[in-house]
Amino acid sequence: MTHQHTARLAAVANLLAPGAGVILLGHVLSGLSIGLVFAALANLTVCAVLLFPDDFSAAAAATIVALTAASYLAAQAWMDVIHRRQRRQRLLDERREALAAAHERMQAGDYAAALDELRRLEHALEHDILIAYRTAQILTHLGDPSAAAAWRRVRQLDPHHVFRADCPSETPPRDRDG
Repeated sequence: MTHQHTARLAAVANLLAPGAGVILLGHVLSGLSIGLVFAALANLTVCAVLLFPDDFSAAAAATIVALTAASYLAAQAWMDVIHRRQRRQRLLDERREALAAAHERMQAGDYAAALDELRRLEHALEHDILIAYRTAQILTHLGDPSAAAAWRRVRQLDPHHVFRADCPSETPPRDRDG
């Protein structure tokens, strides 16, 4: 089952039974806690509104209904937080693995394979300095004409000039006599 499919299934489960989706994403304790709080408040709502409305004041019943709704919304929000964290972690893991594999290929002198490893990270190329730097290095070693554009991207992404020493200059050096 893919991560995307699991996330959809968890979202639907969480809509139907708050906390269930959180459990499906692997957070059993928080999912159970959310589910128990919602279930208790939902039961109290049924009692206050349907079964024993004369035993609860209108303000108490409204407060219980509001708390139930708030717990339902909180369950959905927590599910979203967990899903985003897991997605971010998967992307970071993918980045780390691809950069490590590209570095290994570069050390072995197989720059074409290194570039193929980095192609998995093209979605982050425009904002990730390390991916841009490695791509520029590889394109330079391959003699690719797009290396100059890759180095320009590195310079744009490097406001603190960490990689400046490695970036070839844009303009050719001037002749001392000129």
